[in-house]
Amino acid sequence: MGGRTVISPTARGWRIRRRWRGQFPPDRTPIHALLHRRWLVEAICLGIPPERWVWQVAGRRESVRVVEEVAAALARDDPSPEPGGAELVEHVPPPGRPPSR
Repeated sequence: MGGRTVISPTARGWRIRRRWRGQFPPDRTPIHALLHRRWLVEAICLGIPPERWVWQVAGRRESVRVVEEVAAALARDDPSPEPGGAELVEHVPPPGRPPSR
């Protein structure tokens, strides 16, 4: 998998990255697959205890928007960021906190 790591100055203590999910479809051109494929946006707390959020979104532009929304929410200390148009795939809460749904 490929991807790009973004460390936002506004979301201190979090590493936010986006990467594509899965293989290129054999019936699509590489540029079409790159622009329209599913992307994962992952936010990992760099502190202790660790916390991890992963969302899935379709489209390269949408993934950029979701990264910006997540960084803004984490900068506000939002305990449950919910970027618009993205599906929550995984949330690994810090020990002692129940997982969000």
